[in-house]
Amino acid sequence: MGRAHHIILAWILLSIGIAKPSIAAPHDRFYWLTEINKASAVMIVERGIVPKPLGAKIFDAITKVDAAGAQPGAARSGDYLKVEQDLMAAGGPDISRLHSGRSRQDIGSTTQRLITREDFLTAFDKLNSMREAMLALAAQAPDAIIPAYTWGVQAQPITLGASSPSEGLSYAGQALPIIPPLALKATLTSPAGPLSNLKAMRDQTLSQLDDLYRGSANPAQKAYLDSLIASQDQVRNIRQDLLNSLTAIKDNSIASQITAAVALIQMNVTPVIAIHIPFGGDNHSDQDLQAEVTQHVSGAQGIQAVMDALGMLGLTDRVTFATLNVFGRNLNGIAKVMSRSGRDHYGNHSVMVMIGKNVTPGVIGGVMKGASGAYVASDIDSATGTAMPGGDIPAAQTHVAAARTLGAALGIPDADMSNDFVASAGGKIVRTALSM
Repeated sequence: MGRAHHIILAWILLSIGIAKPSIAAPHDRFYWLTEINKASAVMIVERGIVPKPLGAKIFDAITKVDAAGAQPGAARSGDYLKVEQDLMAAGGPDISRLHSGRSRQDIGSTTQRLITREDFLTAFDKLNSMREAMLALAAQAPDAIIPAYTWGVQAQPITLGASSPSEGLSYAGQALPIIPPLALKATLTSPAGPLSNLKAMRDQTLSQLDDLYRGSANPAQKAYLDSLIASQDQVRNIRQDLLNSLTAIKDNSIASQITAAVALIQMNVTPVIAIHIPFGGDNHSDQDLQAEVTQHVSGAQGIQAVMDALGMLGLTDRVTFATLNVFGRNLNGIAKVMSRSGRDHYGNHSVMVMIGKNVTPGVIGGVMKGASGAYVASDIDSATGTAMPGGDIPAAQTHVAAARTLGAALGIPDADMSNDFVASAGGKIVRTALSM
């Protein structure tokens, strides 16, 4: 899949490279001075500043100077005073009446605005050409996964801490790679080959844009640019501090996963990041349930570390934390549990934790003794979130209800979420779990 991505991106870049903008090459200052002079000639006649015969003489001189400048190899001065001399040479001293009712300072600022406007139009035309090339590619491969198509945020999740492929994530039916923190660090902090080339291209483009708009802007425009960003170096260093934070990663531990996850969140790289926090794991054999106890303590500390890291960076209200278990473990009813020597797989209950701006603190649902005496998940009353036999969310649909409730906490509209579930999935959003 990675190779396919490279092919797609190369095709896009090729298409952009050969796309021809519809706007002609930018005009020079001589052209704009001539256009301003033509407009002024019309204005001074219409306003009665000069008689029509003199206006016609002035316009004739402008036309002659313009034609002379259009000749191959001819000088095309952008200096107003030089152009005025050429006009008087072509039509006599009365041509200076063209300057009635205007100032040279106004001409300079107007010329600069016209040049800047044309530069912007040329840039936007090239962007439109790029857009057309990308739309053409999208039409040919509507089901292809294109990185960063959602405002620079890829749609695919990133898995940082999966300990095996079975813990990995998939998107659109395709398994996604597992990227341990050390691998992420190596990729982002010491890029080589094409990544280095892309960085150089970025710096070159930023320099060109900076030279263009700072070098030709008037004082007010420069002040506005300065209010947005102080320097080229500041542009280049955006998010560099986040990459530097990754250098602290020394292993693939929970702490390193948290460091990597928070950096990715700040970079807006992906909407979903998965880390691995053990809470007992596959403890078929666990004397005195010691591993389970130890990992529950460290797991709770891991969750707290995530929330602390988000809080320090002011991200608490932008990120929702959730855990997910596909099944639980026996709580009672088998010998090894009663002797505290381990637990087996048990699909009749599981636990999910959600923390976020739109989540109300509390406990939703619970367990009850089943017909055999073993603890199982209870039905849930969707109105109150209470564990209740006969509740309108049957125990078999509580997983789906948890997923729907998480989606609602993330702000996903019900109409959009409904497409992600089969018609018979059931489950309901538990509104009391939400603070929205």
